[in-house]
Amino acid sequence: MRVLLSSLLLAALISGCGGLSNSYINHPDVIEPNRLGTSEFADVIDWSSPDYEKINAACHLATNEARIAQGGQGLRWNATLEKAASAYAEESARGGFLAHEHPSNSAMRLPDQRVAAAGGANPITSENLAWIPGYPIGPDQGVYVRQGGYSITADGPLLSPHTYASLARTVVDGWLNSPGHRANLLDRNAREVGCGSYMTPDANGMSMVTFVQKFQVSELLK
Repeated sequence: MRVLLSSLLLAALISGCGGLSNSYINHPDVIEPNRLGTSEFADVIDWSSPDYEKINAACHLATNEARIAQGGQGLRWNATLEKAASAYAEESARGGFLAHEHPSNSAMRLPDQRVAAAGGANPITSENLAWIPGYPIGPDQGVYVRQGGYSITADGPLLSPHTYASLARTVVDGWLNSPGHRANLLDRNAREVGCGSYMTPDANGMSMVTFVQKFQVSELLK
């Protein structure tokens, strides 16, 4: 059976208005820009037991790669931002929605409210969202659902899941190709970042990953 999957990002720019333990990013300084290309993030993701801390760390590193490539500076990792992003990624994925405004929880309606609930005292945030396949599939590319996996052609080789690095670069590349997301990601006023992710299978069993990326703007989060 052939199905059409979309890896288009399903979100738009929104700016906020007026911790977790992470073994991969465990200090406040900007991570070295070439770290994502090391063997640390080259493992193929096992979607039966994904390492979300590693996915989130890779997303942070890919974000800094993009910012530095565009002449900007890398951002510090913030545990509170990651806590808020991770919680909202899981809630969005399990709830089947992708929106900057929470559809049913008024106390968590806006991005700044969610950061405050995670412990941030002065949230001034912007937020990127995405929903992409856990396999290297192009935008709107059809795949064949086969016993044991997926293929691009009916009798072609089965696709391998993303590596941690390729998944992170795929979501960041998508944001860079969307004007609102790009503005958030490259914002020179951004000070810190935290990424969250959560996988749920779609109707065909394809691993789909919800990403939430939260930036603290203008001043460090307290």
